Amino acid sequence: MLFDPELFDPPLFETEGAVTIAPDPIFTVTRTDAGTPFTFTAPIKDPDSIELHGMDWSGWLQEGDTITAREVFADIEGVTIDQVADAGGIVSWRIQGGEVGQDYIITCRITSSSGLLDDRSVRVPVRPR
Repeated sequence: MLFDPELFDPPLFETEGAVTIAPDPIFTVTRTDAGTPFTFTAPIKDPDSIELHGMDWSGWLQEGDTITAREVFADIEGVTIDQVADAGGIVSWRIQGGEVGQDYIITCRITSSSGLLDDRSVRVPVRPR
């Protein structure tokens, strides 16, 4: 599924001036990718950057199922995760900070309307760019 920010009303991702911005990157979750310790590796993040990331769960959700709860957290301190939101099967978050040379494991945990619960983790390497 390609991300179309116009599908969300009100806009899912906003910055000053109410500009809609899609998360980049968006990691796509499917039922066949379960069981791997790090489902995804994000592009290198600079310690000074503030980035939007997203995880598309629409390929994992059952037909008619929706996300009823979501949580995004890091394995260790050093990065800030905030502005967690979801719409249309996509969970988004903003990530900032991090120590140069450190890899952070960011976990996105969802609960579906049918009572299913799952996690996927993203390795975020922090390096100067």
